[in-house]
Amino acid sequence: MKFPTRIFFSLIVSLTALIGGLNFSSTWAGDVADVKQAKTEGNLVWYTSMHIGNSQILLKKFEEKYPFIKATLFRSTSEKVLNKITTEALAGSSTWDVTNLTLFEVEFVKSKGLLQKYDSSENRFFSREYVDRDRQWTDVYDNTLVIAYNKNMVAPRDLPKKWEDLLDKRWKGQVVLEEGDTLWFAIMMQVMGEEKGLRYMRDLAANQSQLREGHNLINVLVAAGEFPLGLTYGHLAEQSMDKGAPMNWVGLQPVPVDLHPVAIGKNAPHLNAARLFYDYLLSEEGQKLIISFRRIPPRNGMEPEPRRLTQGLKLIPVAPELAAKYGKYVSQFDSIFKK
Repeated sequence: MKFPTRIFFSLIVSLTALIGGLNFSSTWAGDVADVKQAKTEGNLVWYTSMHIGNSQILLKKFEEKYPFIKATLFRSTSEKVLNKITTEALAGSSTWDVTNLTLFEVEFVKSKGLLQKYDSSENRFFSREYVDRDRQWTDVYDNTLVIAYNKNMVAPRDLPKKWEDLLDKRWKGQVVLEEGDTLWFAIMMQVMGEEKGLRYMRDLAANQSQLREGHNLINVLVAAGEFPLGLTYGHLAEQSMDKGAPMNWVGLQPVPVDLHPVAIGKNAPHLNAARLFYDYLLSEEGQKLIISFRRIPPRNGMEPEPRRLTQGLKLIPVAPELAAKYGKYVSQFDSIFKK
């Protein structure tokens, strides 16, 4: 996941200056989705960066459950979704009801006063690290960041067992990273501490780690034998393995976890429909769909498929407070790996 380093950061300044002057009137009147009111609203607008096929399936199932609601989907990259939200805010308008992005992006939208509280009845099934302390978002699905490897190029005895193993000279120029994976960078600062973490990143760059755009591409490159090792998402590696690719993956402890929360817009035009959809995504039915997408469900008592996506791994969810340092981490990542 990569924030837009050109348009996005220029919008921050303008949005921060203007947000106080916008006439956003809170419509929150309690933590209950009113089905009768949702029927009157009749529509739902969802802005998301979720995979297009997955998001379409979720909306189709939601509409089957609530046939009186017609859902409209805007699905694009994280950068374009976030730019659309911030551009609407600058214009003093809001056409979206619900958004689903990565944690850092949702935290940014929250920091600009563009979300509203909704303490869903489904929140009781989620551990506290997956529910915003202000009840402005709840996690819907997770991605683990793991090391995918090509089985024709890496013998089992040579597999890295800890993050420091990637610094071994045998992997010089052989490890591929996502060129905008600042979230992984931030979590490693969280795990190692900034001094040790920055030293590790500099050593990794000195070992000539390569950069490519997109975790999907990294997955393809490892499967094709272009690189023996690559930092990617566990579910992507599993999907490639399902298709017969000669690859597997290993989780280096602790395993970073990328959260993807759902949140309701401050001026959601269809508030009750938004609450119904929020509840649906967190419900057992919605989380079972998440599992079918090979994503990791954060709802208590539910396991991903396959279970090895989390089984035996020490998972470290990204801390929300790191979002405030995101610009700093972008600059540090770029200065270390792109010089």
